[in-house]
Amino acid sequence: MRKLIAIFLSVLLLLAMLVGISCVKSTEADYFEPKVEILSPSNDVELLLGQNILVKTKLSDYTSEYSQVNYYIGSNSVPAAVFTRAQLLDLAQVQDKDAEFVVEVPTTGAVQGRVNLRVEALSFGNEAVTDVKTIVLFVPVGSVAITMIEPQDTDQVILGDSLKFKIDLSSSHGLEYFNELKFFLNDAQMGNPVALTETADTCSFEYIVETSNLEVGNYIFKTEMYSLGGQIVYGLKEFAVLEESSLIDFEILFPENNTVYNIGERIEVRIQIDGSLTLFKDFSAYIYDP
Repeated sequence: MRKLIAIFLSVLLLLAMLVGISCVKSTEADYFEPKVEILSPSNDVELLLGQNILVKTKLSDYTSEYSQVNYYIGSNSVPAAVFTRAQLLDLAQVQDKDAEFVVEVPTTGAVQGRVNLRVEALSFGNEAVTDVKTIVLFVPVGSVAITMIEPQDTDQVILGDSLKFKIDLSSSHGLEYFNELKFFLNDAQMGNPVALTETADTCSFEYIVETSNLEVGNYIFKTEMYSLGGQIVYGLKEFAVLEESSLIDFEILFPENNTVYNIGERIEVRIQIDGSLTLFKDFSAYIYDP
């Protein structure tokens, strides 16, 4: 009888130990405390709209306890990027706890200005933890100014002349955010694009156009500067190509200098045009103080 009691007590003690161990294991999961932290970028950092941004994230506690990490830009309810369960399991092989990793998050479709970057980490218990940073998305602002320097300061050139244009580029954000220039004569592209490698705010260079293969008429020399975010900045210069015998000019025949008129009186203007009328785009008269 004593042997049976001893066996019974031993079995009971063993069951108690097993129950105790299982209770410890069952409560281990209760100690899992999910937390997500955005390590970079920092608050108020300026980033280029339309480009991918690198977001460094930290997950607290066990990596394998997370099911997914979502990345949101602005008020969009659709994640711009997702770190999947499969990626988390791979990460857990090398960073079992307090993992840190980097994800590329696209900003395509976001709005310019201050927006929230929100990271949401989901655990297997459907618990969601988030962290938010405020970033500034900007579109590069630039300008292109074109000046004809040969022949100097003119919008009429003789057929066969070589034209030299000075092109001045500027950007308050820096020209490093612009990657290339394209050149057009009317709607036809000329040559290959020129890569921009400048990191300064301004840059100037020259471009030559030959008119020997052109026809007499009006032309627009246009330069397009392309930003990394897909923006285009234009520069324009209009000019006319004339035959040497078709130069145009005009002279005011009437009124003469120092003619006096009463306020409100109608002024008749007569001019004499030298050259073909078809080469003039329009005619305007102005009254101003000399």
